[in-house]
Amino acid sequence: MSWASRLKLFLGVIVVLGVVAGCTLVFTQRQSAAQSATATIEAETFTVGAVYAGTVVDRLVQPGQGARAPRQPALARPHLWRRRPRDAHRRPARRRARAVDRRGRVRDARREVLRVRRPAAPRRGHSWAAGLAPFADGNNQESSSEAVAAWNGLALWAEASGDDELLGRAAWLLSNEAAAARTLWLEPTDLPAGYAHTIVSISWGAKRDYATWFSAEPSAILGIQALPLGPVSLEYLAGDPARVAENVADAGDTAFTGPLGDFVQAYSALGSPDAASAAATAFAARTTFDDGWSKALALAWVAAVQARSG
Repeated sequence: MSWASRLKLFLGVIVVLGVVAGCTLVFTQRQSAAQSATATIEAETFTVGAVYAGTVVDRLVQPGQGARAPRQPALARPHLWRRRPRDAHRRPARRRARAVDRRGRVRDARREVLRVRRPAAPRRGHSWAAGLAPFADGNNQESSSEAVAAWNGLALWAEASGDDELLGRAAWLLSNEAAAARTLWLEPTDLPAGYAHTIVSISWGAKRDYATWFSAEPSAILGIQALPLGPVSLEYLAGDPARVAENVADAGDTAFTGPLGDFVQAYSALGSPDAASAAATAFAARTTFDDGWSKALALAWVAAVQARSG
């Protein structure tokens, strides 16, 4: 190939590259240019509401009413706390480890504020398992018995550690929670005509449900209101034996054989001496129990029920 041919080939390649670059530039500019004076931006959408329906008892808000996010716990401001004395390092560590303010908040060494209570709602008389209103129906609580057990554990700890102030708070919270467990969950008297059951298993800010977060079986719906069974359970679950029997009957034929059925049978022992004897016989023959529950605990529970009833 002569030098003239090589030169023509080189110039041809340069011309082709220039044309391609020019066309690419023009195409890019046209693609990025606006073709209209108006535009529409579509935002991502979310479905708001509970994951299942329930029976609406009260409407606490009206259409068009404004709403705002719940107030989150804030960091403690320096003026909320007294300046530490110079000789604080000579005092016992437990006195410097925490301080509780009037709102029941604990300050640690870094001045952060920690809540010492579940999301308790004094106006409602009970706590919330989900207390930051993450659903359209507001806050909710499923297991009233777990809430009672939480406050009972706090009271036992306060008594064991000699914290009289904490014991007073825990006793107040425990008393409220136990009363609410009976009046709002296990023995409500103001259920609407369309509500076909004797208990409420999930209490919301805007409705009441006969359901659980994990099962639709009646045995689970009643059983979650009983576990964990312990000494404190005898103090509030046994208040109305006739209502206990009614609640067990409402759970149907699988009350003792469905999910959490062993807890339901233990709860049924509070209904009458015959029911307690039947539960003892059933537990002696039973070979499988729910996690966290055992034959020894079940038989001990029935023995306590029978000893209490005399």
